[in-house]
Amino acid sequence: MPIGCHGLSRLLILELALLTALPWLTPDVHAAETEEVEVRASRMGQSLANLAGAASVVDRQDIQLGRQQFALDESLNRVPGMFSQNRYNFAQDLRISLRGFGARANFGIRGIRVFVDGLPSTVTDGQSVIDDVELGSIDRVEVIRGPSSSLYGSASGGVVSLFSESGTPEPFAEARLTVGEFDQQKYHLKTGGEVDKLNYFMSASYLSYDGFRDHSELRQGTFNSKFTYDINENSDIQFIFKAMDFLAAITPE
Repeated sequence: MPIGCHGLSRLLILELALLTALPWLTPDVHAAETEEVEVRASRMGQSLANLAGAASVVDRQDIQLGRQQFALDESLNRVPGMFSQNRYNFAQDLRISLRGFGARANFGIRGIRVFVDGLPSTVTDGQSVIDDVELGSIDRVEVIRGPSSSLYGSASGGVVSLFSESGTPEPFAEARLTVGEFDQQKYHLKTGGEVDKLNYFMSASYLSYDGFRDHSELRQGTFNSKFTYDINENSDIQFIFKAMDFLAAITPE
């Protein structure tokens, strides 16, 4: 059917309107781009999006900023499937359950493998101890949920891997003081840097806390250090030294 002049004019106006609105209707591809996250708790470094399993990554900002840094559950409470108890029972350590694994343990962490800088913090009987972890020096935490026995041995519930900070190209030193109720006082000092091929990081802290119950005092001093020497582009050697002085008294039931 032939189109008249009026019909042709209307089509041209409609096409011009569509062309004008096209940039607004086209989705912004760059706005959907996110920063790529690399996961190392899977034994091999790979992208979080390509990991064949359920995993979560908690970064340094969520661990260190705005936290009391009493226990690890402060920063892991948003990880799906994770449940924590005994947060202020310092004598028995934090109890963590991941997808139900570890829920039957009376105290401590069982059924879950815990690694700190690639070194296992889980002893031979299956219990994990994280008393020597200074949260103020943790760079990130990676949590892999589900069976991981093929990668880590006896880890039916999953893996919690903690990575401490490293030195920066420019040497730095930071000091932090935290005070709170029940005579809470925490002093934290850390420093790091690079000298030629050597990367170093050291952290020292002291925590004093009287607790909200009688005889629930806590006195804890920690020292963590990590030295990494680059042999070549593909190899390096790492030395880690930790020390802890811990005293806790809990009111009997």
